[in-house]
Amino acid sequence: MDFGEYQTQARNFSKFPQEYKFQYLLLGLLSEVGEVLEKMDNELFSTKTDNEIQNLFRDFVTLSNKADVIKKKIRDEGSTDYSPDNIDELFSSSRVELGKEIGDILWYKANLCDALHLSLDHVASMNLNKLNSRLSRDVISGSGDNR
Repeated sequence: MDFGEYQTQARNFSKFPQEYKFQYLLLGLLSEVGEVLEKMDNELFSTKTDNEIQNLFRDFVTLSNKADVIKKKIRDEGSTDYSPDNIDELFSSSRVELGKEIGDILWYKANLCDALHLSLDHVASMNLNKLNSRLSRDVISGSGDNR
């Protein structure tokens, strides 16, 4: 599966108010990174690890849980304290720089997949299968990994 195909199919699951798309997507990114840290926590820290790193990761998980609550409020209630007037023009002057930073996120994601012996293609396919299953069972807006 290539990135264009994934991006096109992923749009089918965009069940959030478009006027809050940037807040929702950034909060979602934070919460998903926190979930990865949380799932890796026991194995990652079962060996001798720098306590400073462990504390930072656990603080990030706490922050990501807060981000997840706000993200779901936006998705389910369509509300937030901030909504710009002209959402489509927001970030128009910094899109290239933002694209570079998103590319950095992609690099880390690719290397994390590599470290876990997963291909990006497989991860993308698994994700779309999971989302299709949730959509067909009408639980796309619910909570929990195994809903």
